[in-house]
Amino acid sequence: MQAMATTTAQADPSFNTGNGFAFKFRVSVRFKSWNGENYPAIVRSSTGAFQFHGLGPAYGGNKGKVVFYLQTLKNVGGHGRGGGEVYTATKLTEGVWYSITVEKTADQVCIQVNNDPSQCARRSVTAGEFQMKPVGSLSWGAGSNIEGSNFVDLQAPTLLKCLGPNSGWVRPYGNVQISGAGAESCRSKCASGGYAYFGMECPMGSTSQVHCQCNNALTGTERARNYCEGTGNPLVHAHAHCTGPYVVDGYLFGDYGVSSAYQVATTQAALALAGQYDVWYQGRQRSGAVLTITCDNIAGGYGYSNQPIHVNGVASKCTSSRDAAASMYILNTHGATKYECLRLDGTTIKGSHYTGPNNYWGTVEYRLKTPTSCQARTTVALGLASRWQAYGGSYGTPLVSYGDGLCFVDGLIKHGSWGHLATLPAECRPSTRLIFNLNNHAKTSRVDVETNGKISFITGGRDHSWISLSGITFSPGTQG
Repeated sequence: MQAMATTTAQADPSFNTGNGFAFKFRVSVRFKSWNGENYPAIVRSSTGAFQFHGLGPAYGGNKGKVVFYLQTLKNVGGHGRGGGEVYTATKLTEGVWYSITVEKTADQVCIQVNNDPSQCARRSVTAGEFQMKPVGSLSWGAGSNIEGSNFVDLQAPTLLKCLGPNSGWVRPYGNVQISGAGAESCRSKCASGGYAYFGMECPMGSTSQVHCQCNNALTGTERARNYCEGTGNPLVHAHAHCTGPYVVDGYLFGDYGVSSAYQVATTQAALALAGQYDVWYQGRQRSGAVLTITCDNIAGGYGYSNQPIHVNGVASKCTSSRDAAASMYILNTHGATKYECLRLDGTTIKGSHYTGPNNYWGTVEYRLKTPTSCQARTTVALGLASRWQAYGGSYGTPLVSYGDGLCFVDGLIKHGSWGHLATLPAECRPSTRLIFNLNNHAKTSRVDVETNGKISFITGGRDHSWISLSGITFSPGTQG
């Protein structure tokens, strides 16, 4: 019998792990035979950060199900998994394609088959300990009894700004698909060019493509988020051929003349670097000189300002052997052609200053003087209750974002029972009950947020079986 084709022709899967705290992805899979292997792997992590496989004959009555479990960074909880071990309720039929979604939040890990109810396992350790170890590189399972495809990262990214009209953005890489994978492709392309930011403008439903844009500054007129969702009022420009969809897989794809803006780099480097630094050039301190690095990876304060720290494309920019350990670079340092190739050594940033391409001037050191405390924002899908579901389409998925001392809820939901609407994660709850006035078609609804995270409809409009949750914003621990 001919063996089932594997996924070797596809690119290896990848996803944003949220530093091990929050992620979500979807993959298509089918199994040829449940008797062929005990542990037919769907996706593998080179570090063993997680196991994601089918259950073969060794699992007896559970044969035919799928399991996902993680390994915590600190190896805590049962078997080091912190409670993060979950099985599908469904047994998958041989030879049939299924869509499997895996999601980790601050409190639980869930797995879903097609549109069946999700199965979830709650953490058995603290929220801080419920962190998956780094995944290393990922690869498709190599067994002959399984086939996987269409891996999609669903972790909602953090929108930095919505800009319209946008200015200073360039399109060296053309268009990408209107999808999470397309947006990530845009990110990778802008990263390869050494840009700090990427974004999308004008989603063209007729071709399923959108303009991929890059920039080293967040230039343009800042607009509210809904302008990047195709619902600006008034519109910056008529939609014309930019007909959407405007929100897909958590990404915002802009509108005519309106660009979403995302950071190319992850925030981890910024979290390690933010602060004020004394400046040392060629082994000598520059008296009174201070370099400042913000929590969003922007450097300045001595000889230049507002220059993003680049952590992608370092090898192509810093080509000298003296910079073999460089992990970042900054452009336009004291002049338009000047730049610095840098690395982190303890709390000191060290490297080389160049007055032009490969024109070495001397050593630089930035010695930490005062650190800045930063808290990364985490954005996850909102846990809906009472049969409520995402409105979908251009309105996307309801999300909750927390960090930097603020919680934001954003999204539109429909077709549930009026009462308990959703539940916030433990990191995003007030100390007393809060009251919000939210939109329901032409009416206003009162919605309360309780100390246990419960979001509840109290009274007011409930026409057309939907309600917007956008507008719930507060500081955790806020008192009403």
